[in-house]
Amino acid sequence: MSCTWFTISDIGLHARRYQNRLQFQSQSLETAQPLKNVEIQGYDSDGNVLFETKTDSNGLAGQAGVFENIAYIIAKSGDSISFLPMNVPAMDLSEFRTGIEPFRPVELYVYGPRNLYRPGETVTLDGLLRNQDGEMTASIPVSGSIIQPDGRVVHEFTWKGRSLNHYHYEYTLPSDAVTGQWQIAFKRAGANLKEYRFIVSDFLPERMKLDVKSPEGQGEILDRKDLVSIELKGDYLYGARLPAARQMRPSGSSQPGNCSRKNGRDMNSEMPPTPIPSPLKPTLSSWMPTGKPG
Repeated sequence: MSCTWFTISDIGLHARRYQNRLQFQSQSLETAQPLKNVEIQGYDSDGNVLFETKTDSNGLAGQAGVFENIAYIIAKSGDSISFLPMNVPAMDLSEFRTGIEPFRPVELYVYGPRNLYRPGETVTLDGLLRNQDGEMTASIPVSGSIIQPDGRVVHEFTWKGRSLNHYHYEYTLPSDAVTGQWQIAFKRAGANLKEYRFIVSDFLPERMKLDVKSPEGQGEILDRKDLVSIELKGDYLYGARLPAARQMRPSGSSQPGNCSRKNGRDMNSEMPPTPIPSPLKPTLSSWMPTGKPG
């Protein structure tokens, strides 16, 4: 008979296994602050206790020894209890296509804030150089070739590592850059090391961050007769752009019992409300339900 169980806990537990010791770090899931005096116990598959320890004021605890038969760890503090299995893979990579990458004694991990740009924008790249075990390796120069979709190399550069073998580079695309999939080929001593791809397009979808919060002074629990007000603040991440995000507040009125969308005005402006402009020049508006909640 199979079953599923879970615990409701504020204990976040991180465990690291070294050659001859275990290291634990405990934090509150609600506040992210370290948790002290958390009782940590290790068990084997038969339920036998292998060790017991407690976290210090920094939420840290260590246990010396080699525990090859450890099956799970239980952390307790007050009414909270957390369970951490130790007999499963530390990182499940089954959903990733790890089989397509050939083995290399040195790996370059390349990443960027996004992989979609418009002509004239700046491509930002960062990289980390590590050995096959993910550990620090000697810093070496890496050559990079930026290749446009037709296969022509448009720019070449040499990447030099900084502190902790961190690499950083920025390349500004031409204003008439060819659209399509671009790539950057990295080489070390003439051997292929990594390829990084990104797309250049004339159009970028709008990406917007929207913060929704209750205005100051409005309680978390409202009576049926209370008016509900919601503050919205938006920032464009990329795509359509504004000089700055605007906070809007509702104006006008609506019939009781309805939830109506109203034109807005700038919070710091005394100008009368203006119609919402064309989508080609987007701005923010806000809404608020009035009357009794249904």
